[in-house]
Amino acid sequence: MPAYLQHFDCAIIPYKINKLTKSIYPLKINEYLAAGKPVVATHFSEDIYAFRESAHIVNTPHEFCRAIDKAIFEDNAEKRKLRAQVAEQHTWKKRVEQFWEIISREPLPS
Repeated sequence: MPAYLQHFDCAIIPYKINKLTKSIYPLKINEYLAAGKPVVATHFSEDIYAFRESAHIVNTPHEFCRAIDKAIFEDNAEKRKLRAQVAEQHTWKKRVEQFWEIISREPLPS
């Protein structure tokens, strides 16, 4: 993936907003942010909306196109660093740690 990502000016996640996509967690956003790339996505789920501070999350096709231009125009070294820091919070290792934390809080069924 890094070989391709290096050529991206902006990564996009253009999912339709519907009942099916409402339950999707897009793993690609973590890879895009880890590479420091600006991301534009549709607001298809609450999971993607959680990234609204580090990615452009939009509702309409018109907003999507405008957000791509804005993301490319505003991109800079500081924003790339911040995106990578966000991605560090969403690694598989962090997810496993969160999983075990939840499991350890819950009493085992009798």
